[in-house]
Amino acid sequence: MNDPPYDVDDVAGTVRILGEHFGHEGDKIVYVPTPSLDPNDPLNWSMRRKWILLACVTLYTLASALSASALFAIFTPLSEATGLTIDQLNQGTGYSYFAIGFGPLILQPASLAFGKRPVYVLSMLICCGLNIWTPFAATYGQWVSNRLLLGFFGSPSFSLAEVSISDVFFAHERGLPMGLYVFFLYLGATLAPLMGGFIFNGMGWKAVLFLNAGFSGLVAIFCFFCMQETNFDRQKAFDRHQDQGDENGSVEHSEIPMQARIEDENTDDKKHHDHTHRMSEAVVEPHIPISTVPLRPWRPCMEAVTLSPHAAGIMSRGIFQPIAMLGLPMVWWLGLMYGIYQIWFNTIGSLISFTLSAPPYSFGVSGVSLSYISPSVTSIPGAVFGGYISDVYCMRQAKRAGGTLEPEMRLKLFWIPSILIVGGLLMMGLGPYYEAHWIVFVLGMGVLNMAGPFATVLILNYAFDAYHPIVPKNHYGPQAAAPYIISMMIIAMSMAFGYGYCVTPWITGLGFRDFGITAAAVATGFNLSVLFMIKWGKSFRRRGQGYYRKVINW
Repeated sequence: MNDPPYDVDDVAGTVRILGEHFGHEGDKIVYVPTPSLDPNDPLNWSMRRKWILLACVTLYTLASALSASALFAIFTPLSEATGLTIDQLNQGTGYSYFAIGFGPLILQPASLAFGKRPVYVLSMLICCGLNIWTPFAATYGQWVSNRLLLGFFGSPSFSLAEVSISDVFFAHERGLPMGLYVFFLYLGATLAPLMGGFIFNGMGWKAVLFLNAGFSGLVAIFCFFCMQETNFDRQKAFDRHQDQGDENGSVEHSEIPMQARIEDENTDDKKHHDHTHRMSEAVVEPHIPISTVPLRPWRPCMEAVTLSPHAAGIMSRGIFQPIAMLGLPMVWWLGLMYGIYQIWFNTIGSLISFTLSAPPYSFGVSGVSLSYISPSVTSIPGAVFGGYISDVYCMRQAKRAGGTLEPEMRLKLFWIPSILIVGGLLMMGLGPYYEAHWIVFVLGMGVLNMAGPFATVLILNYAFDAYHPIVPKNHYGPQAAAPYIISMMIIAMSMAFGYGYCVTPWITGLGFRDFGITAAAVATGFNLSVLFMIKWGKSFRRRGQGYYRKVINW
């Protein structure tokens, strides 16, 4: 057993989030994960530095989403200009999702081997160049190659951004930052077609891509100057503090934010990891203890590639581990749930031009673009407030449970997106079938895109709560960059890739009414599985953590 010091009940993810005396002396929030005493530990950063890092990550996510989605509203004029059919353009988009799913197999371990910051900056610069190349991709092969590369180098926005957030924010404060990340992910995907239609009308379709390239370049510059590296070897910091304590004979109890020794099952590693198996009692008030390690000046633009001495091992493990984790049933559930909500979001892009540009609505390019205002606005309550609400709700649930937080507590909020998704799909299906006013379809898009970000926040937070506490026993550099997220993305983006081939036959074969009804039924079936996870999720975590440890210790 090699879990962090805050695990209880021998199940990774089940943590004591409130201190022992929270009911008598005020709420004492336990820091999860346990920070080291090193002031350079990202968990010990000031809130200003944490939010600047969050600004870099969200802007990167926005730029990646804009690049991937900017052409959705102008596929028709793009087809006329390039000679590529609409079906070929859609197939290229599907290939980009395929690359998003498998790109993290390379880029995620590279972020540990060479640093997260250079991966962000380099991928943004390459996306800038790909946007410049797109207008000159005149053949189908060039178009597919362009979309594959754009998906590959933009994939950190789907997999690495969440890890960066977990690097600096504690479990009890992670919901809102994760919600902001999801908001910008969805905002970029809906704002891009909205802006693209008007840019096309005023400046032509090539300007859409060149302006995207310019924005990507600006974000790369911003990240170069403002983003700080979050890779940090917390195990070495714990070891260093332990060694200091041994040399001095003892360490003052007030300096150590850890208590309650947990028995180590692996006696061979007991001495080395003894200090990591304690329960954190560091509380938000008054402050995190700081050691005598000097504070490294904050000079992000001076930081170069942070090459790990174990780069080769990190890269090989980073490719192997996500594939091996497909043997965990819970990872499949997480991937399928993430994927189904990605599919419902893709439904907006698949239906909007097809529906609103045809009778009885007969919208032009500007009208189709304006309709994206609805999902753009509704992504705010879905992601931002959804993340905040999940944090508040979990703290209340933990208080009722005697201070213990279970990851499944977040899933109890899933009834909200479950209801919204059914309403949105029915409005988008039945509205056009009965030739209702266009506002029914457009509001349906908004309802659908309120449900998607809310569900995505809950799924991502549940995944991090359940698996992020488990760290490798043989410590190769920083903590593993969430290989379970890569496994999820492989499943989810493979679903999105396949959906691109079946959505048009689904709609044209059944018609709008039956499409809306069957889609709502499918959504309901997936959402009902949440009840199963609420009841038996902890059992799945207990049974799967042994296999998980074997994989990450490979």
